Amino acid sequence: MRFFTVDGTKIGKPADWLGYAKFWKLERDELGRAIDGVGWDYAGEEAIKRYRHMESFAGKIADVLALFADTVQPRTFEDFMGELEVYPDPSRHVLRTPITITATILRTGGV
Repeated sequence: MRFFTVDGTKIGKPADWLGYAKFWKLERDELGRAIDGVGWDYAGEEAIKRYRHMESFAGKIADVLALFADTVQPRTFEDFMGELEVYPDPSRHVLRTPITITATILRTGGV
């Protein structure tokens, strides 16, 4: 897997990272209110599990984005594609440069 930022995604500054943390905290809060509305005993395991995952994610995303922002990476999809060795057989496509830290951050609504 190769890390690249989607064009227009902002992760360069701490304020950017906190914007994503805020987004996921608000998502968690909204789900928490919905669970409160029916009661935690009736919400079901999946809703409660998602709530807990969002809580964990919201608390860690700023640190993850800080790490990604400090990693040298292609800044556009075109730059990313330019780093591939393209063969007629897609199973042989390889990166020209070694990779150590990888992931894809997709832009979320409202951030």
